[in-house]
Amino acid sequence: MNLNTRQKIYLNLVIFLVCFILIILCIFFPLIERIKRESVAFQEARGRLSVLREEAVYLVQLKKDYESVRDDFARFKKAFLSSDEIVDFIINLEEIARNTNLYQEIQIYTPQKSKLQKEEGFQENSLEFILKLEGEFKDLVNYMAYLENMDYYTETEEIQIKRVNEKNLSSLKRNQKEHNLSSGDILTNLKIKVYLREEKNDSME
Repeated sequence: MNLNTRQKIYLNLVIFLVCFILIILCIFFPLIERIKRESVAFQEARGRLSVLREEAVYLVQLKKDYESVRDDFARFKKAFLSSDEIVDFIINLEEIARNTNLYQEIQIYTPQKSKLQKEEGFQENSLEFILKLEGEFKDLVNYMAYLENMDYYTETEEIQIKRVNEKNLSSLKRNQKEHNLSSGDILTNLKIKVYLREEKNDSME
């Protein structure tokens, strides 16, 4: 079969188009699909990396929060008396009284549970101190400030203040000369509660 020049051109053009299409089907389409898959994988990896970064930030913040809670727990634990620190606490009270020029008597009680507390199984490990103070009002204010700033947590349950005057000075049971009482001084009954530390399972690693 003899083909003229135009037919040959058409034939070559068809062959070229067929080859071009085959090249696209065999090379470019798979390449495009691969690029799509790689793009999806990249986005997924990018998302996972973002999650890892967020988790890393969260872990850093969690560590800071843990350290803060641990420090708070240590301070909280320290604010409660251990059985070995009761004597030291009393010594501190005596030192405060000396520093504020107050005469002081200390009485210690173990709080009694009420009937309702016993029925409900109420648990409270504490001691009550009744502090009898004699001196000037300004010294009592200083005493209370010292008490409030102690390392141990104290709860003031009751305070009674009575001013000494010329009429009741001679009728007081305490020895005026020994305690150096004078008119204008005050007599204070201060009841405070101190909570004791549980010695078991109070550690925080």
